[in-house]
Amino acid sequence: MRWITKNIWMILAIMKSRYTRKIFPFAPGIAWNVQNGKFIVPEIDQETWNEALDGRDAVVLAHSGLLESFFSLSIVEALAHVETSKRLFWAGNEHFQSLVSSHGRAQFLKMPDVCSRYPVPLFMDKRRAYFNCLNNYRFEKSYYGTHMRHDSTPVCKQLFRNSLLSWDTRYVPKLTTGGVGFDAWKKMARFHDNKKHILIIPGRTGCSRHPTNCLGWGSRELREFTAMLHRFDMEVVLCTGSRTTVYDAPYVQAPRTLGIILSLIPRASMVLADDIDFLFIALAMSKAAIVAPQKCSENEFDLYKNAEFLEAENVIFTTETPTPAEIYTICEGIS
Repeated sequence: MRWITKNIWMILAIMKSRYTRKIFPFAPGIAWNVQNGKFIVPEIDQETWNEALDGRDAVVLAHSGLLESFFSLSIVEALAHVETSKRLFWAGNEHFQSLVSSHGRAQFLKMPDVCSRYPVPLFMDKRRAYFNCLNNYRFEKSYYGTHMRHDSTPVCKQLFRNSLLSWDTRYVPKLTTGGVGFDAWKKMARFHDNKKHILIIPGRTGCSRHPTNCLGWGSRELREFTAMLHRFDMEVVLCTGSRTTVYDAPYVQAPRTLGIILSLIPRASMVLADDIDFLFIALAMSKAAIVAPQKCSENEFDLYKNAEFLEAENVIFTTETPTPAEIYTICEGIS
């Protein structure tokens, strides 16, 4: 009996040491659980949530690349469902202001990136509550910055985790696609929505913060692939700056603008891209098949685990190095 009592107290002591409570001056009224005295647990109860947002506008902060900016809009979408009367704002990279406008749920708010000064998922001032969706994103840091550990949780789950809400598929961002720019290009290029197409976005677009190339094709591979695919009743839409890149290959050339690309992704049968951001957006916005090197789909960027979190229905192929011949074989199954 003494042994049992002793061990129960030891277990309770360990549990107590793992989780403590701490209130930060920039998040008054929120007592965060802190794991091992270092890492803030991104969870609060309903009562605390209500008090934090009471009388305040909600701002989603996402000063980063395309992948993070797009999926941060899932927090805006969630807030639009659970806080129907609240004014919503999005603050982040100005390059993606058009993305926010296309989403239409929040107003763009120009403000500097202040997140590093507030190492919690949610902080407040007198007027606004700020959702810091990049807090501890990919690398979890202790609140005082002396410890860090890699987080291999799927990136889509990590970004939404800082909303402090439970995930629901209805929170996938819904964009208004097919605007004036897309319609004008479609008419000029004689592009038909009802015809199957493969969307290829070769080269780095400047939209991504992630260095891994998920295609790595040059003009030779693009010529080879488009020539092979010519036998199918399927078009290749190539988002590139100049048609001379691949000479006389049979493809439809599209501008490398975000509006055009995001209008094409939901219509695509397959998406190939160097920037991993477009592959993740394809998971959310389309049922297109996705092909990527195995090195692109590891740890937090695991396409299969992210698709599972999003409850996406896309067919995903990973290979050592995607070649035109390999992808041609895959195309035979979707043509």
